[in-house]
Amino acid sequence: MRLLLTAHSRFTRFAAIAALFTAVAASGVAQTRINDTFSDGNLGTNTGGTGSGFSSRGTSLVTESGGALVFQAGGYNTQVIASNSANAFNPFTAGLPTTLTATFGTLGFDSSFNRQWFGYGVNGTSGNHWYPINGTTQGLYLSILYNNAGEDGTYGLAAGHRGNLIAVSNTGALTTLASWDWATQPTDGFSFSLTTTDTTYALQFTGATVSNYVLGASSGTLTGLGTISSNFNVNIHGQTASGGANGFTLDALSVTASAIPEPSTYALIFGTLALAGVIAHRRRQNNAARQAGN
Repeated sequence: MRLLLTAHSRFTRFAAIAALFTAVAASGVAQTRINDTFSDGNLGTNTGGTGSGFSSRGTSLVTESGGALVFQAGGYNTQVIASNSANAFNPFTAGLPTTLTATFGTLGFDSSFNRQWFGYGVNGTSGNHWYPINGTTQGLYLSILYNNAGEDGTYGLAAGHRGNLIAVSNTGALTTLASWDWATQPTDGFSFSLTTTDTTYALQFTGATVSNYVLGASSGTLTGLGTISSNFNVNIHGQTASGGANGFTLDALSVTASAIPEPSTYALIFGTLALAGVIAHRRRQNNAARQAGN
């Protein structure tokens, strides 16, 4: 009988510890905000993934065709999309790292004029442009192959730096968080990830390498957003002079958020483990005393 009670006690301890570890694992599970592979042929819907699609509001419509979003208009026409309002969220949340990932099918570059901006803008933003020189839309803007020397002075940069990460505050003030040159220029199949919290950012690139950061770094402190009082949409702005192969297509876009377990959760686990250890130690001492008395 004593052996059965001991076995049951051990099972109960292990079950409790396992439950705690399961709770920690669950608290860090990724939450998918958007997952779109553009496979249903309709920009405004997302029947095969997560999220309700996008709306187009540039001077030339963005199309969804052949499993891709197509930004190839040319003629300096703006092609701008925003995730639908039903998918608005705050990607700048404490304890909730949020990652925006985009994978390109084709990625061209117009050496005479090239605007490519990706990131987050305040929910409900309208107009046929979405880029930080406007200075009116709060958000975080990432350029991959930016090329417009006339706008460099606004960012305080020398002409020719293709990659930039820029925050725009609720008052329209611009802050350049990072600016870089490419060692190998991004092309077809390139992908990027932008991870943010309320105080940090981190960039990751696949298919191209950075030669040097002229400002900032691949990760750092997120500043310049000002007061956040609204949720955000994913926004993309594409614009070239010649269009066609000098534009780009997107094969997939996703946004995921992964909760970081609270310190109190870890404290509970370690406290439980310590208590279990004390109980086991005392039980061994009691067993040893009983055996010695026999």
